[in-house]
Amino acid sequence: MKLKNLLLADVYETRYYFREIQDRYFGYLSAPLSRVILPSLLIIGIVKKKFWLVGLSIFMISFIFLIGALKSIFIGMIAAVFFFKGKAYIDKLHYLLYLFFGLCFLGLLVFIITDNTFLVNSFVRRVLFTPARMDNSFYSFFGENPTFWSHNSIGEYFMDYPLEQSPNYYVGEVLLEKEGLNANVGLITEGYFSFVYIGVILHSLFIGFIFLILKQIKMNPIFFGLVFVYIYYMNTSFFTTLLLTHGLAFFVFFAYLFLNKDYER
Repeated sequence: MKLKNLLLADVYETRYYFREIQDRYFGYLSAPLSRVILPSLLIIGIVKKKFWLVGLSIFMISFIFLIGALKSIFIGMIAAVFFFKGKAYIDKLHYLLYLFFGLCFLGLLVFIITDNTFLVNSFVRRVLFTPARMDNSFYSFFGENPTFWSHNSIGEYFMDYPLEQSPNYYVGEVLLEKEGLNANVGLITEGYFSFVYIGVILHSLFIGFIFLILKQIKMNPIFFGLVFVYIYYMNTSFFTTLLLTHGLAFFVFFAYLFLNKDYER
């Protein structure tokens, strides 16, 4: 554990070390805590002005980050605070658009003035251009070689997976020829390389079903940051990883019990 990881220094070294010693059950526990429970307690602490609860939530999220160095751990906390304001969901969407265009403009401005490419590289390129390039690689190869979901822990019981590497690493290391590259996979992309356009339709129906459930729950808008986090994970995760490791199934259950508009009672 390195405190300088909080400054995003040596995160990959720490991540590799803990990857070797952690078991898979750690992910099943850390995701519900760091992405659902603790961000919820953080917001409740802000609403109730219980600053000890705010401090405890931030401390626990930071501790979980330090024993894995996954930068996405902080996404739930940042999103929860950023989307806290606003009485309606439309207000949250306005904030999101302001953030998006603000980061694009700031990144280009910093590059023009200082030649520093950090924001342009980490936001503009990775959000607007890299996913499209990755998707094109998946489209080119798997359009004629669908996996029929044999790449995940459920589909492998019904048919053999044809490749030696998972789809994300096959695209990154074989098709793009970059050693260690983990090509991001979202639900729609996974649907395509699983069963081409039929897979896209099935995965799209699943996404629609999740949002239908959340709509029926009538979550209080102050918790929109948690929804945003899972929108992000839908664009970067496999189906089974999203449900279990990233805790989507737990989030829906938790939202039904505690995050509706009547939670104050």
